Amino acid sequence: MKRPNKKNISFLAIALLFFFPLMKFHIQSKAIILSAIAILIVSNKERLKKTIKSVDNHIFLVNVLWFVWLAITLIYSEDVSRGLNAIQKGLPFLVIPSIVFYFIPCLKENQRQRIFQCFIIANFILATSLFLYLHQKFFSTYQRIYVTDENEFDIAHYIPYLINNQTYLYHQTDPEGFPLFFHKSYFSIGIVFCIFLMVRDFFFKSKTWFRRTLESVLLLFFITNLLIYQSWTHVVFCVFAFPAYMVFLKLEKLSKTKWFPYFMVFYISLGIVFFISSYETRYKLYEAYSIRAKINQCSFELFENRPIFGYGIGSVEKELTDCYERKLEKDETYLYPFQEKQNTHNNFVFIYLTGGVIALILLFMMLGKGFFISIRNNDPIYFIFLTLVVFTMLFENVFSRIYGILFFVLFNSVLLQQYIYKHPKKVMA
Repeated sequence: MKRPNKKNISFLAIALLFFFPLMKFHIQSKAIILSAIAILIVSNKERLKKTIKSVDNHIFLVNVLWFVWLAITLIYSEDVSRGLNAIQKGLPFLVIPSIVFYFIPCLKENQRQRIFQCFIIANFILATSLFLYLHQKFFSTYQRIYVTDENEFDIAHYIPYLINNQTYLYHQTDPEGFPLFFHKSYFSIGIVFCIFLMVRDFFFKSKTWFRRTLESVLLLFFITNLLIYQSWTHVVFCVFAFPAYMVFLKLEKLSKTKWFPYFMVFYISLGIVFFISSYETRYKLYEAYSIRAKINQCSFELFENRPIFGYGIGSVEKELTDCYERKLEKDETYLYPFQEKQNTHNNFVFIYLTGGVIALILLFMMLGKGFFISIRNNDPIYFIFLTLVVFTMLFENVFSRIYGILFFVLFNSVLLQQYIYKHPKKVMA
């Protein structure tokens, strides 16, 4: 019996982590620890020494320094306990790049494709589970209000129910709630990236009719989910990014099906038309804008007090809540952000308030380096990934939840790994 190949063990250990959408929070942390231990056990010390010499360590440092600085700000944080929790939650920013860059042999293209497939499968299972959960809720509760015959399917209320009753999915602590983490922004960022990964694969290779049809159905399934769960930030992103992406593929002579991209653009655009034409939706947009305006007002006031070093990790949430409370005395519209303890809903603002201008500069250095590498190496997937993350960070605190942390750090590390070696064609300035 052959002994397991050490390279295969390392690959399987990192591939396991890409199923994180299906893992509960405590399981995610255990999976990271087990994967790290497995990779360290099978790693070769001599190879590690060679890797350290062959890797461009500057790229690694640029990717971790911004988080290291945030950890240092614990020194002057007014909420050390919350700060320590934030550091613990953000440890993957240090652990994952260290493992992928130094302890895993350089992944081949087919291995990266398998890793991407793991993530696509995980999101397909998650999306199907979400639908089945809401479907069961409809038949067990909502339908009984409108029909007396349990066997009758009330389509008139079924579709609006799926769209308007997603709050059930947020009740993970409820015994009857959906058991896995759900937030439409984080769910949608994964769905959008699955779409771009599949489109690239769809046009890259000539496949059998059956497989091409299967992939088309899966793509439409993901697009439908994007519209149902109404993360319009990501729908807008697709509307602008997808045509540009298809132009790139066409210029590279990768596109083999002319009708398909136009059909996808039409599909997404149609959803936006229905969305904007709805009176209820227009009201929700105005309401959301009003709330964000209140949040921004407090954020800008906090800027002025500590622009250089920020408030320290763990302190920003309390400072914002205190600001809402002060404003509430004169303006009752601050009641919602105060009661819900709303964060900045902009990751760049949050990081600036946490670590000041130093943290923001280090973060921009990391993202700028990534964009430079993706453009120089003509890597559309890495470029789209970074663009998607940056776009989402403008509206959500992506790095404040473990889902957002793992999404970024896993894909960023795997996509960047091929460019970190000191090779003539891949040496970065």
